[in-house]
Amino acid sequence: MNNTTYIKFSVYATLAGVLFSGYLSATKLFSEICAFNESCAYFMGYPACYIGFAIFLMMFIVSVAGALGLVSAKNLSGSLSGLSSVGVLFSGYIVFQENFAFTTCTLGFLFYVLIFFVSARKLTS
Repeated sequence: MNNTTYIKFSVYATLAGVLFSGYLSATKLFSEICAFNESCAYFMGYPACYIGFAIFLMMFIVSVAGALGLVSAKNLSGSLSGLSSVGVLFSGYIVFQENFAFTTCTLGFLFYVLIFFVSARKLTS
């Protein structure tokens, strides 16, 4: 994958994560219930979607910096590999706590895994 394609992928994938986790977070914040009539996962007293949103937002900011040329594709892939690995560990822990049920946390986990593998592959190429 060339640098331009990778940078576009990173912006779109992280934006999708921000929109997804942002929707979940906004639903929880404003209605005090979790989206899609699921039980809400918590981590250290906070809804897991809030933490997922923060991680995706950091990834999106780094991706936009890459798209603006403020960060090289190599540094972008390194940053996204690191941040997405935190997301994989975090959401993987939540999915494990939910006994591997297919929930919105599972979808977040899959987003993080996709971004991690694409970024790690770009980092090593």
